[in-house]
This record gives sequence, C-alpha cells and structure tokens, in this order.
Amino acid sequence: NMVAFPFTMLPIGVGVPRSIKLVQDAMHDNRLVVLVTSRGPEIDEPTPEQVHHVGSIAYIQRVAQTEDNGV
Repeated sequence: NMVAFPFTMLPIGVGVPRSIKLVQDAMHDNRLVVLVTSRGPEIDEPTPEQVHHVGSIAYIQRVAQTEDNGV
C-alpha cells in the first residue's frame, strides 16, 4: 500500500517466502530488484498479466531480519 518513486528511500517489509528469497538472491548479486504493483491487492501470487506494466528498479541498501522471519 505504498508508491515507490524513483530516487527516494523507503522501508519495505517482505514476508512472502518467494519474495524473501528474491531479496536474499539480490543481496548476493547486484542488489537490484524491480518493484511493480498487483492490479488486485487481494491476489497473493499474481501472474505477469495481473501486475502493472510500469514499475521502478530498486537498489537494496540494507536488509534486517524481523522477529517473524520476514526482512
């Protein structure tokens, strides 16, 4: 429920296991991820057709583990 504008810094909570793996993989590579928004917020695992075609590239500055095993 947020908008990631280019050249801004914001915290993003990640709790979905496949997204956590994405963050971990990015941290071992170039730290870049693409942020796109689902067309329906109730969709837990959207397909490519269910996300908007415009997004932002994000650089991960740092990662912290949460108590519920999210990042």
